[in-house]
This record gives sequence, C-alpha cells and structure tokens, in this order.
Amino acid sequence: MYNASKWTEYYLPLQLPPSETPELVVPKPDSFLLAAAPDQSVYPPPTPEGINPFSDFPIIHLFFNENGLYRERTMRAITNVVTDGKMPMISLDPAQAKDGVFRFGRDTDNYLASIRPFLAWLNSLNSPVLLRTFYEMNGNWTIYGSQVNKPQDFVEGYKKFVTEIRRVVPKAKTILSVNGGIPFEEYFPPDDFIDIAGIDTYNKFRMIPFGAMFYPNPSFEEAVFPDIARIQRLTSKPIMITETNIADQSRRLEWFRRGIAISPSLKNVIGLGGFFYDKSDLGVPNEADWDMTHDKVAWDTLCKEIVNNPTVFKPKGPIRFADFNRYLKQ
Repeated sequence: MYNASKWTEYYLPLQLPPSETPELVVPKPDSFLLAAAPDQSVYPPPTPEGINPFSDFPIIHLFFNENGLYRERTMRAITNVVTDGKMPMISLDPAQAKDGVFRFGRDTDNYLASIRPFLAWLNSLNSPVLLRTFYEMNGNWTIYGSQVNKPQDFVEGYKKFVTEIRRVVPKAKTILSVNGGIPFEEYFPPDDFIDIAGIDTYNKFRMIPFGAMFYPNPSFEEAVFPDIARIQRLTSKPIMITETNIADQSRRLEWFRRGIAISPSLKNVIGLGGFFYDKSDLGVPNEADWDMTHDKVAWDTLCKEIVNNPTVFKPKGPIRFADFNRYLKQ
C-alpha cells in the first residue's frame, strides 16, 4: 500500500506562500501516467543492446514540424508506438510563414488545412492519442510566441485547433501546454476547450552566465509547485507536467525520483513527461544533453523504481481509448 504521508518528507522543508502551494489529494494506485520524449523523436530508439529503454513508459512523446508530417520517418515512429501498445503524444509545430513568424488570425486556417490529411491518417490508426500545438506560447522563443501574438489571439486560434481535432480525430485529447515560471493566465481558454492542461518546466542551471544573470537552481518542488497551484485555480481539468528535466546530470535521477514520488499527490495532476533529447550540439546556453539514457546506471535505477511504484500506471495490454477516456473523467 502506498503511504501518502511519505509525501511530506519532500513537502515540509518548503516554505511556500499559500498562493504557491498546490492542493493535495491521496494518490490512487496504478493511475499516474508517465511519458517519455525519445531523442529526435525516433521510436524505438536505436541502442547497442537492442533494448527499448522506454518499455516502462505507456506514453511516447514525439515532436514534429508541419513540414515533416508526411515523411516516412514520422509515420513509422507513430506507427511503432501504436504497434507497441503505447499511446502517442504528438507535439506539432507550425511552419514559418514568409515573414518568419506565425500570426493567429492570418495563418491559423492555412495551418489547419495543411495538417488535416495527417490528422485523418492519425485517426485511421484507431488509437488514443494526445495532441498539442502552439505549446509554450507564453514564451518569446517560438515563431508564434508572446513577441508575435497577443494572448487573446492565441486563445481564438487554439479554440479553432481544438474544434478541428475533435471533428477529425475523435479519439484524441488535446493538451494546452504553457511554459512555467512566467505569466500564463491570459492564455487559458474556457474549460470547454481544455482536455488536459499542461506545464513545461525545467531546471536549466549550469555554471555559466546568461547575459548578466545566472539561471535559478530550484528543486523539483520549487520549480513545479507554484505553477501547478496557479493552474489549479484556472481550471478543474486534468493537469499534466508535459516536459521536464534538469541540466545538471548529477541531479537528474533525484529530479525524476522526486517528481514521480510527489506529483501523484497534487490535485488533478495525472502524469509527468520526461524530455530526453540530446541538444548539447546546438551551442545554445539554455540547452543541454537531456538524454538520461546516456547514464545507464541512473536510468536503470529510475526504471526499477518506476516498476516498483504502485501509483504509476502499468498497462496490461494496448491502451484503449475507452479506458483512457474514463480515466480522464475521474
């Protein structure tokens, strides 16, 4: 039996104000969803041993640009996920317009028309699927971000996306994913257009300056709790930590260990997704080798703990839409 009181071992040391303290629940056994984003969205990832390192993750998170949706590599990865009995979680990026940005109102309809055949193919797989687009829209680093679009423009564009998904891919659930640590309240549409509310949150601290400042170095709880508390006040819908990791590889095992132990006790939080891309070759100060599978000892330790964690959902066969839909409505 899972001992919910163990959660306080992590929580009590924190001195957060009430506004940044999320509501808690007693976690249910066999209910918490784990997702993994394999490097470069290749699934299953090639390994020297030929062993799939993500066999214990029921959801596989894949990232694709609008221009690459119809490539054989894209469809093969998604098909492999479904064939494996897992649920694909797909993040879609719109392609750049001629002026290098994406403007809601001007570009939304063309984007939806462009991805419609892909959505129809996705529907033909007859599998539950999680879909998100325009994620981290409250940041200024995407072609559709806050430096280009106003929150109300995003909301109208996102409502069109959700309406299209529900029409073309009825077995899909959409995820509204904001970036943590910065304002996001104005980007939330009415609950009718939210299936799952997502949050992307990282600890990108490394001993290098970024401009005149250093990155903050929060624990998992300090990074996640304030944003979860804010989302809980905005919506009653399920919440998922859609992307997370820590740049300091020596602390990575503890980051995910605490995340998986703590998150099921946060009200409405149904899952956590690890981001495991290797971005160390980009030469960008805020990116790193996020691929935890490169540390075999830490990865094997984490997977053993996942298997032995009674709150983590462990499917006994292919994930069915009806089962997942009932789960979301609990």
